[in-house]
Amino acid sequence: MSTSLSAPPPTRESGHVGSRPNSTSQEKKEGSKRSYAKEVSDSLWVDALAYLLAIVILLNFWSAAFLELVMYVVFYPLCPSIWYVTRILGVRFGWLFPMLCLKWSNVRIRMTGKGAAATSLGAIPPSPFSFSSSWQRYRDLLTPGKLPRALIMINHLSWADTFVLSPWLHAHNSVNGDTCWPMWKGFMQMPLGWIAYMSECPVLGYGKEVDLKTIHRSVTRFFERRMTKFFLFPEGAVFREEMRSKSHQYATANKLPLLDHCLLPKHGAFYRAGKELHRQGMTTLVDLTLAYPPASSLYDAPFNVLDLVKRHAKPLYLPLHVRTFAMSEVPWDEEGKVQDWLNQRFMEKDKMLEEYYQNNGGALVEGAVEEGSRWQDLLMDLCVWIVLQAVMYGALLYLGRRMLGYGPV
Repeated sequence: MSTSLSAPPPTRESGHVGSRPNSTSQEKKEGSKRSYAKEVSDSLWVDALAYLLAIVILLNFWSAAFLELVMYVVFYPLCPSIWYVTRILGVRFGWLFPMLCLKWSNVRIRMTGKGAAATSLGAIPPSPFSFSSSWQRYRDLLTPGKLPRALIMINHLSWADTFVLSPWLHAHNSVNGDTCWPMWKGFMQMPLGWIAYMSECPVLGYGKEVDLKTIHRSVTRFFERRMTKFFLFPEGAVFREEMRSKSHQYATANKLPLLDHCLLPKHGAFYRAGKELHRQGMTTLVDLTLAYPPASSLYDAPFNVLDLVKRHAKPLYLPLHVRTFAMSEVPWDEEGKVQDWLNQRFMEKDKMLEEYYQNNGGALVEGAVEEGSRWQDLLMDLCVWIVLQAVMYGALLYLGRRMLGYGPV
């Protein structure tokens, strides 16, 4: 009986299982297409939500600017002290929605500096849910002389700097109209700029001499106007490659230090503001050094603010180093020595940033503690803001109807 030799049964490895390999390849392609389509869809939804939140933020700034304008017209000529209170609240509520969005988007500050912020800007209340501590913050806010006073300077990496700092400053009860922020003239086209202008913050960008006079005028009667903090970006511009090249050219021509992660600071505004504030009795100078992780889009896109309101699945931690100096440590009597002192501080900043970007270590990382707004404080602000808007718009509606002859609502 003869036996026929037959081929061994086909296996997957031999590639003879009908159309199975082609089917698997096709499934992979379809899976890849579905995955890509989902990524595109998710990205579109994230972008759409970011734009929606940006619109909400702008509308809130519009509302805060409008109400502050009304208060300015009504109270400033008659009773400046009432205007100062409404200014403090108006700026606080103008920043409320950016802070809420940052809280939701998972952008967080990790601070280093051995408690320097608590001693110079005020301690953060305990974290357990307690509205009593939130009310205490309002009492401190509206009590003259209660909040700490300080001149604050920081390196300028992005348009986002002010936004990412706002929750951290809010934690220290400092995102209010008691803080004076010099504003570039371009922001006068936005509600944020209008709020700053009505809050008597200096508007810059009109030439060196005019800007320095504006700075000096802004710090005159500083404490009489219920101001407590003056914020400065001594570099005078956002750090980017073009500006770094110009900074290096100037430093080389004037035999000054070359900085790789900061711009060489311009000392004029710092000197004039600091000298006058020191004369008026300010005793504390706070130096902040901020960095963006290289993986973040903010690292190499200094004008990209929209990413701040996009939800991050994992927290985006931004390192912030805080240190304080006594104002008496700065040689205010000699402008040249003030320039040398400021250059030295920025050399130290540059070294800190170098250590962070090269080794993910150094002063910006060691002993870091997360600090930011508490939900109960933001919720308290939101409740007060809703009530204040209802009262103000209700009063305006009532007056408008009376003036137009419609009688009471």
